Amino acid sequence: MAMTRDDLQVKLNCLYLQVRRLLRENPDPADFWPEFAGRADEILDQAGPSEYDWVAGQIDAMLEDNGLRAHQLST
Repeated sequence: MAMTRDDLQVKLNCLYLQVRRLLRENPDPADFWPEFAGRADEILDQAGPSEYDWVAGQIDAMLEDNGLRAHQLST
């Protein structure tokens, strides 16, 4: 069953707070991106069809807030 937007927001907030720590602990992009993507995918998997695009947009925004870009995932 899909989570509510409020529950998804709580998970997104937690991920947002973890980004800088993940960057410090994984300075090599080859280590950071799989770690971040795994956590982000867990949240996306819990979003229903009506919330999926919103969650994806929130994840993109948190990356931008931290000077990262979603297209760097392929780097």
